Amino acid sequence: MSKIVLKGRTIGGLTILESDGKSYTVFAEEVSDEAL
Repeated sequence: MSKIVLKGRTIGGLTILESDGKSYTVFAEEVSDEAL
């Protein structure tokens, strides 16, 4: 299984994940530390 590396930062309670120049916005409570 390939692993996608995402760098995340939390802004205003939302976690912004960035990968391959694309941004994904998710609620912080839906993201575990393992996902980051």
